[in-house]
Amino acid sequence: MWGLIESYGITFLEVTTEVDRMTALYIQEETVSPAWETDAAHIAITTVNGLDFIVSLNFNHIVRPWTIERVRRVNKREGYQGIGIYKPAEVLEL
Repeated sequence: MWGLIESYGITFLEVTTEVDRMTALYIQEETVSPAWETDAAHIAITTVNGLDFIVSLNFNHIVRPWTIERVRRVNKREGYQGIGIYKPAEVLEL
């Protein structure tokens, strides 16, 4: 796995205080359950780093209409752009 990471020049995104703050907001706003804090952090890392979208197989906590709408609302209120949250099949269709 490390070899692939090096070969493709994959960048690791850090968990910053702003990522922690957004993670806490997603949980507070019931975007993601407190039991799934890692999922909230995944969304926060995407948001804070200005990425356009997440592609995920996590249909229980990330790729679902409730989460997508709540993320959009929180991001807008906090001055961040909206992010797309997609299933792999949706991205392959693009």
